[in-house]
Amino acid sequence: MNYIKEYIKQIDKGKVAVSKKVDKIYRRLLEDIDNPKEWYFDEERATKPIDFIEKFCKQSKGEWIGKSVELQLFQKAFIQALFGFINKEGVRRFKETFFLVARKNGRDLPPNIVIC
Repeated sequence: MNYIKEYIKQIDKGKVAVSKKVDKIYRRLLEDIDNPKEWYFDEERATKPIDFIEKFCKQSKGEWIGKSVELQLFQKAFIQALFGFINKEGVRRFKETFFLVARKNGRDLPPNIVIC
């Protein structure tokens, strides 16, 4: 499944609120998926880290200790964008990332949800 396309659909439907900058970035990624030039999107390669996290990573603290991690849609789209774009030699487009979440914004999340 292409989580980047699904994330854009949720944004368009108004189910997900994002800043103009985030909207612009994901629309550019969608354009790069639909019209590859130097970099192309490998969905299978992009989904491997997501599958690994949800299969093998467990909660280590709190009342959910030992339960599997379940990523949210925005996290899956972010991971696919990071790992999915490669060139002909198989080199990833993005090698570093910085993901910032304000303090205490994950406090009211339902069980088995982790913000990376």
